[in-house]
Formats: sequence, structure tokens, C-alpha cells
Amino acid sequence: MIVIYTDGSYQHNVIGWAFVGCETTETGLKIVKQANGIVTDPAVVSSNQIAGELKAVMAGVAWAVNRRETEIEVRFDYVGCREWALRRWGAKKPVARRYQNWILSAINRFGLTMKWTHVKGHSGSTLNDLADSLAKAATEGHYVS
Repeated sequence: MIVIYTDGSYQHNVIGWAFVGCETTETGLKIVKQANGIVTDPAVVSSNQIAGELKAVMAGVAWAVNRRETEIEVRFDYVGCREWALRRWGAKKPVARRYQNWILSAINRFGLTMKWTHVKGHSGSTLNDLADSLAKAATEGHYVS
């Protein structure tokens, strides 16, 4: 199973996103990918940080799919990532509709088994804090890939 920590950030009128992709090993998690960027889609930028949170999940899942992974655990600090994916929340705004459609399509198209784990933000989770710092760095123009 691949584990992906995700986060979004909104600073200086810029929306950042990031994920940290990890392989599970006998001794724990091994970081194999870090990526971040900014959200520029005019249809969703009014959603500020939420757009970054959701973009991080989509980017992380896309990375995992490109690796031909089918079992993916997403660890997130914004519960909408899970609630919209599981259709527990109505997707009323464009950012939520696009995310929900994308994630459900990916699950069906690639036969993904998804596990959704909420991680409290800023609670000392090293990998969640790393995703947070990468999302913030993206809002300042500092990128990793």
C-alpha cells in the first residue's frame, strides 16, 4: 500500500498544494516522492485553501496511479477530502464537484482501493507537517518535484 500525506495552504493570495508519497516497509514508511505546486484554475481559486487541499489529493493519487498502485491510503487534515470522495457531503461548489468527479472516476477506472485517514493538523505528525511546509513553500514560489 502507498501512503500519501496531503495538504493545502493559502497565503499571499496564492493557493499551494503538496503531497508526500511513502512506501510501506517492514520498519515503517519510506518517503519516495514529494511534490508541490499552486492552483491557478479560475473556476476554483475562490475556494482558497480548500482548492489546495483537494488538488493535493488528486496529484498524489495521480502519482500513485502512474506507479500502477491500486491500494492507496490518503492521510489528510481537511475532512472534506474524505467526505466528498465518499459522497457524504454534497458537492455544491465547482471545486468540490470537480474533485468528487475526478476521485470517483479514478477509483472506478483504475480499480483503486482507498483508505482515508484523518490526521490532525499541526499535531506533531512529521510527514503531515512536511506536506504542510511544502504547500506553504509553493505559495512562496519554492517547488519540489
